[in-house]
Amino acid sequence: IRKAIVDGTPLSEAVKTAGASERGNWHMFDDYNQRNATAAFAEVEWE
Repeated sequence: IRKAIVDGTPLSEAVKTAGASERGNWHMFDDYNQRNATAAFAEVEWE
């Protein structure tokens, strides 16, 4: 998420790829990842 923000990637694009490397390690990845990425983006962009 930090890299996406630094690179100027919009939230709508960042949530599609954030954490993708963890997809195989987390059973409910598709259910929760976009929500988690959105929350992280909102927190990190104000740092």
